[in-house]
Amino acid sequence: MNAAAVVDGGRATIAIGGATGAPALVEPDVDVSGGLSKEALDEIGEAAYTACEDAFGDLNSSAEYRRDLARVYARRAVQAALAARSS
Repeated sequence: MNAAAVVDGGRATIAIGGATGAPALVEPDVDVSGGLSKEALDEIGEAAYTACEDAFGDLNSSAEYRRDLARVYARRAVQAALAARSS
């Protein structure tokens, strides 16, 4: 699985690959222009989890595990995008 994020202004767009048959695109309703609060990170994670409701399971991992990873990877991708933007 993987995730990548782009932050434009205060909006984040996240693409998640490997959880569903096609990449899932997530645009959480969160303003990240002032940084990431715990609430913002939670909302980003929940949006990613919801976007991967059609996740598939296989011999390597269950669908639920992939959804949980999507939650974690989405948060990390937004954090990385914000860090790169401020460098």
